[in-house]
Amino acid sequence: MLKRLSGGQAIWQDERFLNFSVIAPRRIRERLGIPEAYRHYSQGLILGLRELGLKAEFRHVEGAFCDGPYDLAVSGRKLVGTAQVQKRNYVIVHGTMPIAGGLGEMISWVSRFYELAGKPVGLKRESMATLYELLGQRISWKSLIDALREGHRRAFGAVELEVPLPEEQAQAHELRETLLL
Repeated sequence: MLKRLSGGQAIWQDERFLNFSVIAPRRIRERLGIPEAYRHYSQGLILGLRELGLKAEFRHVEGAFCDGPYDLAVSGRKLVGTAQVQKRNYVIVHGTMPIAGGLGEMISWVSRFYELAGKPVGLKRESMATLYELLGQRISWKSLIDALREGHRRAFGAVELEVPLPEEQAQAHELRETLLL
């Protein structure tokens, strides 16, 4: 298990989930409170999902992973869990979106983690959805990234997309193997 800078509850990460971060400078004149920062920095994601034909809204979904008021739901089902951290000079809003399966496994592992920690959670599969379920079809990773990039471009103008370097990907795979032992 790894600790996120933003804290929060346990989240699941594997190749069936998209993990994203929006990182922006925090200017003195533009300091946003936590609710405003979620709304502002999630606009690119909301517009990107709209590019795919999905209407996402901020909503607390009972029984969903990492439930909170700034998660994104589509048709009443949680699609994206979000978190944020604000430091003196920057803001990070990041999240996790299940793309193609993995929710059952995530529910099992996360529920077990919290049970062992003495804080059982009541995760419900019907409270959550994957992107493919909501779309009713599979789309390519390229199509997804293109839609999200377009949403962010529409929300913020020019954006820079950074993908992990090959050595970062190798390090992540090595760490994953270590954690699965």
